[in-house]
Amino acid sequence: MRKGQVLAYNKTAGVGLINDANDERIKFYADGSSQIPLRGDEVSFKIDLRKGYLVAIEVAVIGSYGTYNHINIESAAATKSS
Repeated sequence: MRKGQVLAYNKTAGVGLINDANDERIKFYADGSSQIPLRGDEVSFKIDLRKGYLVAIEVAVIGSYGTYNHINIESAAATKSS
């Protein structure tokens, strides 16, 4: 299992972004789990490859420190590449 911190979660789109221990930004999708990770939460997760991209699956909150934020996930990912 990998570990990381949630950078963002878009409640409307049901998609979020995790910064992992390797400083990679990886998307995750809400899958109807009872606890949605929030920005700042520490999470554990597995990696899956979908359509050529890494995606975090089986995301579980291991430290709940977060707050809800509604940002554009693509903008956050683009900021990382700049």
